[in-house]
Amino acid sequence: MEDNLPKYANAGGFDLEKMRAEWAALQHLITFHDAGEDDPSFTVAPKDAPYVLLAAFLGFPILSMDSDIKKLDAHAMLPKAIRHLRDYARHTTAEHNLKLMGLGSIQAGGLLLPLAFKVVQQICKDHPKTAIAAGALLTLYISNKSRQEKVSKAMKTVGNCSLDLFNEHQLAKQAGEKSRDEVAKLREQANPVPSNK
Repeated sequence: MEDNLPKYANAGGFDLEKMRAEWAALQHLITFHDAGEDDPSFTVAPKDAPYVLLAAFLGFPILSMDSDIKKLDAHAMLPKAIRHLRDYARHTTAEHNLKLMGLGSIQAGGLLLPLAFKVVQQICKDHPKTAIAAGALLTLYISNKSRQEKVSKAMKTVGNCSLDLFNEHQLAKQAGEKSRDEVAKLREQANPVPSNK
């Protein structure tokens, strides 16, 4: 990897020193396994033997476009699987955030409505004249046509916002499912774990 960093930095237009620093930091998070040396019994690409054997040992696919890896019957996936996995993570995060927002709103409403009902019930019980006067004032307030239009407009806005959130949720869910399906297709196209050399 270290030897290839200049090539990757050049190809991607990245700062080589920053890439070296990132690679140095990442190495502490990686568990390295020694899969041995080149294996001459691998008639195709003996230099790839350690990667193929390690992938088989760990049960993981090799992310590679190297045709030799496929010739060795290694379990190989195209690197674009990473992009689909990233997209899946982004879309499902958005989907679940929207779900939580919706559930939070419903839960808040579910908690506040009974509380408001109890407060009104208590006021009616303790101060019936005040409750009747407040009810009459509220009726007069709402009976005004322009206020009815404002309330109706506010309700329509809330409805539109809810519909927009629902649509965003559906789009995020569909995009996440599409990314997941793309990764599944790449897995199906991958060669099986090698059984022979």
